[in-house]
Amino acid sequence: MIRILLWILIITGNFAFLAHFWNLMQSRVPVLCFHRVLAQPDPLSLWISQKKFREILDYLKDEGYETYRPGTKISAGQRPVILSFDDGTRDHIEFVMPELKVRSLKGIFFWVSSQLEGLDDNLKESLKVGGADHLHGSHSRSHRPILANGAGVKVNEIREELTISSNVVSGFFSRPVRSFAFPMGSFDETGARIAREYYQNLFSLDYGYYAPN
Repeated sequence: MIRILLWILIITGNFAFLAHFWNLMQSRVPVLCFHRVLAQPDPLSLWISQKKFREILDYLKDEGYETYRPGTKISAGQRPVILSFDDGTRDHIEFVMPELKVRSLKGIFFWVSSQLEGLDDNLKESLKVGGADHLHGSHSRSHRPILANGAGVKVNEIREELTISSNVVSGFFSRPVRSFAFPMGSFDETGARIAREYYQNLFSLDYGYYAPN
């Protein structure tokens, strides 16, 4: 009798685990992380060509993908995808945003606040117009790794990076900044813990780290 009860518990536990795993996989959202998008990029860099970028966007549209905003509910049958853009470069303003607009797609752009402040007035004006339909997040103040454990970065320096960046980006776009992308995709336990104090959504290159919320 005890053995039968034990098997029932084991089987029930396995079914519960599988149900939880299935639900988790259904709620995950793929994130495509882009950097620069140029006419003729260095083939050994993280950058991609404008031609390839257009092909990716057209594929997503043809396959029925919809750009997803972190924190929103995923409907049954929906094919969500996040299009993220790191560093906030000139080509994001002049090329990427217009290409997204043509296809009714939305992106989330992560800005290094010192570089955002350094844009010339014409680019700033173009960004405020072209970026109105997109989400904008922080990528730190100076693109410095948010690492504290053994990296020689003090906690107060991390807080300064996050505070200043959040204030600059939210002030520029006149909206709250809820998302943060770790510079170079790197983080440690201390850096992640501090980042969670400032932002609802954290992005990293570490597979599995980002899930909705």
